[in-house]
Amino acid sequence: MGLMKSLFRLGQHQLFFLNVLCLLLGAGIIIADICGLISLSLLAGLGGLSVFLLALSGVCAARESVFFFAPVTALFFLLGFLRYECALGEPDYSRLAGEQVKLAGVVEESPEVGVVNGKPRRRFVLRVTESSNLSAGGQLYVSEIMKQPDGEFSPLEIGDRVKVFGKLRAIRGYGNPGRIDTVRQAKSRGISGRVTAVTLTVSRSAEDELSGWMHLRRQMVRLREHYSRSLGETMPDRDRAAVMAMLFGGYGDLDPGLVESFTLTGIVHILSVSGSHMALLAGIVLWLGEMLRLKRRVIFAGLTGVVLLYSLLSGLIPPVVRSGLMAIAAFGAFVWGRGDSRDGGRLLVILAAALLIYEPRWLYDISFQLSFLATAGLIYIAPEVTALLTDRGLPRWLAMGLAVTFGANISTLPVIAWYFNQFSLSSFAANLLIVPLVDFIIAVTLLGGIAGLILPPLMKLTFVTAGLTMGAVRELSALLAGMPFGNIYLPTLSLPMTVGYYSLLCLLLWKKSRSFMAEGILQGLDWAGKYIQGRRLLPTALGIVLSIGGLLWAFSPERNITSVHFIDVGQGNAALVVTPRRQAFLIDTGGTIDSNFDIGARVVVPYLKHYGVQPEDLTHIFLTHAHADHAGGAGAVWRWQRSAGAVPARLITAGEGRDAYFSAMYLSGSEREAIDMTAPVPGTVYDIDGVKAEVMDTAVPVGNADGKSGRGNEYSMVLKVTAGDISFLFTGDLPAAGEERLLTKYGEGNKRTEALKASVLQVAHHGSHSSSGESFLRRVSPAAAVISAGFQNSFGHPHKTVLDRLTAQGCQILRTDLDGAVVFHTDGKRLTVETFY
Repeated sequence: MGLMKSLFRLGQHQLFFLNVLCLLLGAGIIIADICGLISLSLLAGLGGLSVFLLALSGVCAARESVFFFAPVTALFFLLGFLRYECALGEPDYSRLAGEQVKLAGVVEESPEVGVVNGKPRRRFVLRVTESSNLSAGGQLYVSEIMKQPDGEFSPLEIGDRVKVFGKLRAIRGYGNPGRIDTVRQAKSRGISGRVTAVTLTVSRSAEDELSGWMHLRRQMVRLREHYSRSLGETMPDRDRAAVMAMLFGGYGDLDPGLVESFTLTGIVHILSVSGSHMALLAGIVLWLGEMLRLKRRVIFAGLTGVVLLYSLLSGLIPPVVRSGLMAIAAFGAFVWGRGDSRDGGRLLVILAAALLIYEPRWLYDISFQLSFLATAGLIYIAPEVTALLTDRGLPRWLAMGLAVTFGANISTLPVIAWYFNQFSLSSFAANLLIVPLVDFIIAVTLLGGIAGLILPPLMKLTFVTAGLTMGAVRELSALLAGMPFGNIYLPTLSLPMTVGYYSLLCLLLWKKSRSFMAEGILQGLDWAGKYIQGRRLLPTALGIVLSIGGLLWAFSPERNITSVHFIDVGQGNAALVVTPRRQAFLIDTGGTIDSNFDIGARVVVPYLKHYGVQPEDLTHIFLTHAHADHAGGAGAVWRWQRSAGAVPARLITAGEGRDAYFSAMYLSGSEREAIDMTAPVPGTVYDIDGVKAEVMDTAVPVGNADGKSGRGNEYSMVLKVTAGDISFLFTGDLPAAGEERLLTKYGEGNKRTEALKASVLQVAHHGSHSSSGESFLRRVSPAAAVISAGFQNSFGHPHKTVLDRLTAQGCQILRTDLDGAVVFHTDGKRLTVETFY
């Protein structure tokens, strides 16, 4: 009772106090993430302190002491810290990465089948039950590659038992800022490693051998597959894939054009199960309940059952579970609460805290961040905007539609800027025109599937209707995506600016603050009017201009700084140079022979956006040679510039022939004709905003740019980038023979004996032992060496011999496979470096 009285004494400040507790819980999680796994003795000590704080909170609450809040706030911080530490202590198979494992387990999720490098691949989640060197209970991704393109996989379902032999590898994404953290996402689901099967044996589990829970999940998967087959009988395959994504989530076989249109119009979230799906279900259940005049508690029970069933049908993945819980909790507040924004706010923060206590790594999950910030926008911002618009004569349905979109976008703006760097103005029209059609498709398809169990012709009729509506959605989304100024660029906000943004937003939403601010503005205008009337117009205008200029100067990037970025593109090379006046050029663009994942579009272009490089800022792309892991991403970068209406960057190549580069870049015939490509002679210098890029060497004869010569590492262009006294030497995949040629060319007696010396060396061929000879390293004499290589790559890069040679030179070794993106900053005199990890 004391605790309840203490909370009750907060009165209207309850919501503020709950938000503080949730923020402290999150702060504890972040500090634990920074500290890493701590010792058991320290963990036990902090646990004892938590027990003491809990007891102290109880005593203070019983005595209704004013000091009640101090131990409670400290307790929530410790709770976040300790809960994250416990999560770090769960089975982590990545610590044994590189070992051969033989294990047995149970299939936990429905297998996904796709094509990788032209070969069929099946991937599923396996819960380990037996292993010679792994603890039981954890989960792994298991991939099975079909060696024959026309072969078929053996049947496999949830609950089947599998024996696997293969090499264990850690899960790893690309270590660049603004990327979705795939490692944390997997670990929050208990998945901490991956195995590509060398041998795999399936033991099918009969229905009577499954537990009730596993049997239910298998039936849900079969029902989902039944939906997919039935939809495929009534509509084109691309529409079937889109409708299945709208119903149950997943981007597996979606049309890339549709995904791009939905992304540009700001409604890509409807291609995965989200809060909007649950809101639609709630609306249908509520409408049916009102039609049947059922009590609200009965409607709530029905809604709970429907949401749980739909979550099961969608696979029970974390975003679905979170959305389902939010829908149940929100409707519960509507049934038993007052239904105002304070009830919604309390519910939101309590649910956020409960979910973070359950799985603290969700704090870093983009879907968690977006769903809760968007919900906060709907609770706090949308009602205010709706009232404002209706007061100005807009119909309520239109005002609500605009307010919902505005509230969700404003509340998630910094997160959108961090991950996507774009804001969709066309989302307002899309939410009014397209989202209702999508809601209709979801409702009709779900109800039609159920009705089809009784009347099969009715199911076909509803599915045909859904297919026709899907055609309209496709055309509308493409039309809105092509609107001029439909998307605007959003710069990435720094941490202080993000804190300032949300602080200002909270002040604007606080009614007392708004009244104070309005009064202050009116008084300021009144004072300004009197001041100007006193013939002080010029000093007033000058003061305003100087104030605005000072703020812009304070928040502008550091001046006269050149930045050189070594981007993590996996097993490949890509570097970005940004000059003091924001001009930029690339040296290699990464890439892959797997056309299903375009490194240029999915890694390099987002990296450029994150650092504020606009399409018109990129003037040159230097490609050291025509191998796909160096030149493959250039096509996507070129298309990005062209689609934005900018003049595409000039391609500077080693001269292996246009066809060799076109093949690596996946360019069509018309695109090839529009490419500006040149192969310079050694000694050519490009001056880009004061930063010099000099072609030191290329093995291809002059005038071979249009030829069809062979291609290989020996053709690698060597490029030296200089900013003041600081220089960077890029060597592509140059082999030892090429290094010897350089040593001879710039050897004793040459006027430019010191030309090979550089502050930073991009180590050739990802650290292969076939490059980076001792003589070459001594001549370059770098202070730092950067190795671009894929995490746990199959080539063994970088080789130990190369690492030993670099260590002997006394230079700092930086690796994209371990450090993520490596960024150097220089003013031409001093050099600093930062890494992503």
